[in-house]
Amino acid sequence: MLPLCENIGISVNELLIGEHIEEKDYKKRTEEIIMDLIKEKQENKKKVILAVITCVITLIGGTTLILVSGYLPMQNYLRIILTVIGLIVIFGGIGVAAALEWNAGTYECPNCHARFIPTFGEYLKGAHTLTTRVLTCPHCGKKSWCKKRLTH
Repeated sequence: MLPLCENIGISVNELLIGEHIEEKDYKKRTEEIIMDLIKEKQENKKKVILAVITCVITLIGGTTLILVSGYLPMQNYLRIILTVIGLIVIFGGIGVAAALEWNAGTYECPNCHARFIPTFGEYLKGAHTLTTRVLTCPHCGKKSWCKKRLTH
């Protein structure tokens, strides 16, 4: 960002907020930008934690329903109902957790270092670890392991 800002004659802060900052307001606006970034990072961290909690709770609940349907004596139609409900709980919970985590922050391309938010479909299909996901960068077009960043 620094070379770009030097070439067009603006500060990084002006680039981040998309407007010219008057000299007299520079310190105040810089502090506001920093506070906004800190707030955004905290909110995104909460979303990620909530997504993990949601995923764990739904996996436990859904698995419990499926296990109960398999081990307790009951009619076959009740087994089917409990199994279906268990699967709905599991897939629904994972879907909610994915939606929470998907829009919490951005992904950074290791090739061009651009930050972006993938489409939800690409997000779901991408192989992943805890902090990275295989995505196609919309800027350079390369598919690679992109790192999760909690700020834009």
